[in-house]
Amino acid sequence: MDKPLKNDIIGIKMKTFYKNKLKKWLLTFFVFLVFCLVIPNIIPVQAIMAEVDWPEVGGIKIEEGGKLVATLPQLVQYFFNFSIAIGGIAAFAMLVLGGFRFLTSAGNPSAQKDAKDIITSAIIGLLLLLSSYLLLQVINPDILTLEDIII
Repeated sequence: MDKPLKNDIIGIKMKTFYKNKLKKWLLTFFVFLVFCLVIPNIIPVQAIMAEVDWPEVGGIKIEEGGKLVATLPQLVQYFFNFSIAIGGIAAFAMLVLGGFRFLTSAGNPSAQKDAKDIITSAIIGLLLLLSSYLLLQVINPDILTLEDIII
């Protein structure tokens, strides 16, 4: 019996790879359908949409008593302040993760390098986040404080 050619073996491996990839996509699609179509029909909407007040960020309150009280400029400023806060929290979390990975690398040079890269990226991200706010503050402080449009 002839020995299979190298190209035949690679072709079989590629077919198996794509077959497994298709199974993963189908499973992901099925889970998506379950969460989007089945779960909302089982759980009442009132349980999902519990009355939760929006947090006050940067001194801006969006709603009171379930009614929207913020104007469009206040909403824009609210989401800007909220995104700055979320970015800061994400950068801090990445710093902690990088520090943890560095401490648990046990002298493995590649793990230490990966941890240092995470810490460096987190610091660069934090600097970009803060410099964007600082740049807007230096150019014109009124850019960050939006006012209502009077018609």
